[in-house]
Amino acid sequence: MMNTALQAIATKALPALSGEQVTYNAAKNVFLSQGYTSAAGNMYYKAIRLSNRLMVYYDLGQGYAYTFLNGIKLFCWDGQKAQLIAQKYWGGCDYRIFNEQFAKEQSILMLKSFLA
Repeated sequence: MMNTALQAIATKALPALSGEQVTYNAAKNVFLSQGYTSAAGNMYYKAIRLSNRLMVYYDLGQGYAYTFLNGIKLFCWDGQKAQLIAQKYWGGCDYRIFNEQFAKEQSILMLKSFLA
């Protein structure tokens, strides 16, 4: 379980969430940003998973019928801050309905590509 001190450190360490409030969802083991609602009524927010060396950042949207994945960013830790190492976006007609397995597979492929 994530404690509030660690949550505060993570919030400051995540450059992609600069200035945004985050909460920790223990059931999903993920940090969630506050998000915003578009004029079309969709809610957009960020979900972040952390390890001691890697941050996986999902751009998500919550529509009427489903959650969709707009993009993934991977950051590594250089000892003091996060450094962007890979990113992939979907959008428009190429959107992806969010699926945990698909997101994990894409993250692994992105990391493998970076390491190659």
